[in-house]
Amino acid sequence: MSLMVILLGIVVSIDGLAAALAYGARRIRLTPLAACLVSLSSAVMLWLAMQVGQFISSFLPPMATQYLGALLLLTLGCYLLYQNGKSTKDKRPALAGEAKVDQPLAQVNLRAFGLVVQILRDPTAADLDQSGTITWQEAWLLGLALSLDSFGVGIGAAMTGLAPNLTALIAGLATLLSLLLGWELGYRLQHRAGNKLVHLPGIILICLGIIDIFRGH
Repeated sequence: MSLMVILLGIVVSIDGLAAALAYGARRIRLTPLAACLVSLSSAVMLWLAMQVGQFISSFLPPMATQYLGALLLLTLGCYLLYQNGKSTKDKRPALAGEAKVDQPLAQVNLRAFGLVVQILRDPTAADLDQSGTITWQEAWLLGLALSLDSFGVGIGAAMTGLAPNLTALIAGLATLLSLLLGWELGYRLQHRAGNKLVHLPGIILICLGIIDIFRGH
């Protein structure tokens, strides 16, 4: 298993960790089944994105594909850092994890996805019936919201040569671990650790892009 696969798994799981911190701090119960469903939907979305990346790669020379994938990861990383840095200046005080999910990688403006966008801004919106528990039905919607920003990452990762099956598996497991651990931390500590994680995905993506550029030489 390569270091790049592990790092990509961390990138994909950060959103889940931030959301789980918010759930724990607000005492919104995240059952193991719901956590598994969220992780599964995230893994499937990443796998589909990597299939798209491999399809694009089939039309390009191997060297060009690797450089394009690295450039995409670099661009996404820089964009995340810019957006998160911009939001830090004027954001209101928030509970754990809100800063990260408040700035998703892609804003979806279609009305049909309005609820998904709301969950990206505030993960507690996934508790549709306000029961204090994320049900298995709500877990699918939460998983979709958290995995939207990993689609571009998956395309870039596939173009750099990472294996879709292994990468999706590691990302799913990392997301599951992040959800369970994040909820416990948020419940017990009620701190703002999510705010400190805000720049981590962007930094890791930039590092992955740089590594791939040097791998191409």
